[in-house]
Amino acid sequence: MIQIPQEIFDLCIDWLEASKSLPSLKTCTLVCSSWLPRARYHIFCRLSIDFRFRFRESLPELIDQLRADIFASSSIVTYVRVLSLQIQYPLDWQAGPESPSELLSNMPFTNLQQLHVNFACSLLTKDYHWRLTRLLHLIRNNPYLEHLCLRNFAADAQSMHELFLNLATCSPHIKTLVLDDIRGFRWSNTEASLSPLPRLIRLEKLLFCEGPGFNLMGFIFRNGFFDWKTLKTIALVGSFNEDGVKALVDSDCGRNTSFLTLDLRNLREYLVSTVISY
Repeated sequence: MIQIPQEIFDLCIDWLEASKSLPSLKTCTLVCSSWLPRARYHIFCRLSIDFRFRFRESLPELIDQLRADIFASSSIVTYVRVLSLQIQYPLDWQAGPESPSELLSNMPFTNLQQLHVNFACSLLTKDYHWRLTRLLHLIRNNPYLEHLCLRNFAADAQSMHELFLNLATCSPHIKTLVLDDIRGFRWSNTEASLSPLPRLIRLEKLLFCEGPGFNLMGFIFRNGFFDWKTLKTIALVGSFNEDGVKALVDSDCGRNTSFLTLDLRNLREYLVSTVISY
């Protein structure tokens, strides 16, 4: 009787994952015990938690249910490599144990490669430190995390600076940063007094999309948070103004960048010429 190596079965299961055949993967878990780890590796690769439409229920009860059903199961947690958190709450929600940010507390994941966090309606800054502390704890516990996407997370220059400061000190392994849907970014009078980062953030890819009327681009390039020698891909989408274009050109980030994408639809003609000549 010919003994087929386990590696052959694993390759077949990998092919099922590549073909997005989830029912077939589930069936593999029932074939024999030797097929179970590889099938679970693909089935539990991605975990999406969406709280945007469930706030008629008790938030503490929802979080307790998640912790009991998913977080306490090592057979799930150890396989999760892509985690997506979609959280929405009213503007009058108070920071504290009953805040949606509490979901970030004591998350047991340690093998994450990608983390996507969307705090819809989090434009208020009163619970920012609460959110940031828990996010950083999760990042520190995941040494393989390379892709971080934050949507509606930091609302002003001070909070964005605090985020970058912590990424520079505790997250040297992150290679891709996405700041998506920055619609509430506000300036503060303290920007001039912001302290420089202890070290530059060494990304490979940077993408940010800001809403109309804001100038996150100017803030980022004027303060030089990133190491332009390692940043190979930059994609900027938003309403750029003269200040932002000048900051981009002065930063000289394009010297090493191999792929630069700009949305020029909102620029006046003479600013478009400036960017093209750059």
